[in-house]
Amino acid sequence: MVLSREQIESVLAVMDGVTDEGLRNGKEVDVYDATEEDEYKVIIKRFNDNTKYVFGKGWSTMKYSLDLEEGQELKLYWHRGYKRFIVLNFQYTLLMI
Repeated sequence: MVLSREQIESVLAVMDGVTDEGLRNGKEVDVYDATEEDEYKVIIKRFNDNTKYVFGKGWSTMKYSLDLEEGQELKLYWHRGYKRFIVLNFQYTLLMI
């Protein structure tokens, strides 16, 4: 999965322990799905040309668990306190009583 360069760089700027070498080799991050209470470990990696970031190892497991299809948008929020991404891809249900 290719990540938006502008958006991921704004998150990387506030993450602890991010280095250029670490991004080339891959940095492990936690991703939490609050609706299912699942947590995933995924590698963020930057290609050598510094123009593209991807989710690598761990992405397939997360993709299938979240039932994502090609072309679907994945919405994530970086939680500074918990130091992990929070999945925002969930349906709101309004219950009227």
